Amino acid sequence: MKRLIYIKILIIDDSTVIRKTIKEGLRNFNIDFIEATDGNSGVVLATTHKPDLILLDLNLPDIHGFEALKRIRENPECKNIPFIITTVSSVSKDVQLAKQMGVYHYMLKPIDTSALLSKILQILNITEEELTGRGFAQQTSVAEQNIEASKQTSSFQKVDIANARENMVLGLPATTPEGNILFKAGTILDKEKIAQLIKNSIKFIFIKP
Repeated sequence: MKRLIYIKILIIDDSTVIRKTIKEGLRNFNIDFIEATDGNSGVVLATTHKPDLILLDLNLPDIHGFEALKRIRENPECKNIPFIITTVSSVSKDVQLAKQMGVYHYMLKPIDTSALLSKILQILNITEEELTGRGFAQQTSVAEQNIEASKQTSSFQKVDIANARENMVLGLPATTPEGNILFKAGTILDKEKIAQLIKNSIKFIFIKP
């Protein structure tokens, strides 16, 4: 049976350009991005959110990427999270050290988001269809979620999009007029996500009280 899949990816990189490139290149997929601009905050976010995959830059402003990797892996709940190393360095010793630490996936900057997507699908053993929700999977899932939403709307606060604010938490998925799920339930809103809601003509959302 076809599935509709959502994944959570943590980007640990101090480059705003790199983070934006990755998010823009993968914006049409059911991916919730979490961002860290240094290694220490990356460790905290990894242990807090337990993402499905982590994109890790080696050249961080506070600690080396391998140190961040080591600290994350020390948490029993995070030890099996797959990593993709993203860096401008192609030094063979870095590649070898990554392998010794159990990381076999390595991408050089600038990031080719098509190649990155292929690697993500490979690592997580999912298909592009499952991650986009195209076809049967999306239609079935949206229909099911709409039925469930009709039962649950009374449990959440309906907010006009003009009144959406940062740090609000979606109680129900934010769905476009075409029936596409833009953000899943539980997503924490920020300025960028609110802008995307407006851009996609979403008139209102349901948030957790």
